Amino acid sequence: MNVLISGPKYQSYCHSVAKPFEQKGHIVDFVFRPPYRGRLASRIASYYAKLTNNDGKIEIDRRNSFLNKKTTNAYNAELVDKINETDPELLLIIKGERVRPSTIQKISKKYNCTTVLWCYDKGARFQNVVNGAKYYDYVFSFEPSDKNDFKQYDIDCKILPMAFDPNYYNTINIKEDIDISFIGRMHCEYRKEILEFLIKNLEEYNVQVWGKAWSLLNPFQLYEYKLSRRQLGNKINNYDIEHNTINRIYNRSKICLNIHHPQSVMGTNPRTFEIAGSGGFQLTDETEQIKSLFDVGEEIVTYQDKNDLLEKILYYIERKEEREQIGLNANEIAHNKHTFNHRVNTLLKNVHI
Repeated sequence: MNVLISGPKYQSYCHSVAKPFEQKGHIVDFVFRPPYRGRLASRIASYYAKLTNNDGKIEIDRRNSFLNKKTTNAYNAELVDKINETDPELLLIIKGERVRPSTIQKISKKYNCTTVLWCYDKGARFQNVVNGAKYYDYVFSFEPSDKNDFKQYDIDCKILPMAFDPNYYNTINIKEDIDISFIGRMHCEYRKEILEFLIKNLEEYNVQVWGKAWSLLNPFQLYEYKLSRRQLGNKINNYDIEHNTINRIYNRSKICLNIHHPQSVMGTNPRTFEIAGSGGFQLTDETEQIKSLFDVGEEIVTYQDKNDLLEKILYYIERKEEREQIGLNANEIAHNKHTFNHRVNTLLKNVHI
């Protein structure tokens, strides 16, 4: 079977999804969604909105749409051209926020391929996804709340959780020289507040954060992390890192912290499975999906608020054997149930080609 996968190039998730198809003997090709332009303008608009007590979302969306119109048009044209070239039996769109409804409608009408959308951001946040979902043969989302959100548009959205790639995440024998680690971008205020609280109350511990937080070209971000939030800024390694480095950090950490983005109303982010796949001890904010996928307390530990988190950090950081056992339990279930191979198998069982 010829499979065409299209989505962001970020963190090689498209390649991780492709591997199980290739292992089954299918031929996989790609069209990668182009990166966004004008992020600085969007961030400045966002900071201005905060200062003026205006959420600014409509203005930011318009600016993004304008700045990225040319690359979005080119991407949609490339997608159709690639279908003409490869004649796939299956088109798998990952995320899908830049696939125009008119494009997927054209593909559905003109070409004899099964179209599948898998949202690994909350799909109902994006206008192209909401308006275009009815033209896909199948819609999946990592986020359970999408099921009801899409239902109002008469769209049957199935839930397919995120996963991890075992080629990147596994246990390694390495010294634990980091007390508490967090890997992720500072996209939301909630993350910043949690991390600031921990840094303030855990001064004697080695707390490390990785992820792009500021640009030298953005004066608002520089002010935030170099002045108003200097204590947090001093703990951030201000760059993105690839999977193998992330796996080493999780193995080096006594406690791997997971803080979900607010879009994860009920769902579980990739970090949950990647930490488990690495055998790390994970402390995460609780979601409904986590409770259904993991044995809380035995394979993963959850917290309810920042005070509960602090209390559990102080408890577990002194209990190496408990941490290691929970990490081993998580590693076992992750490799047995939560790899991309498991998700592709589930997808193929639900998709008729």
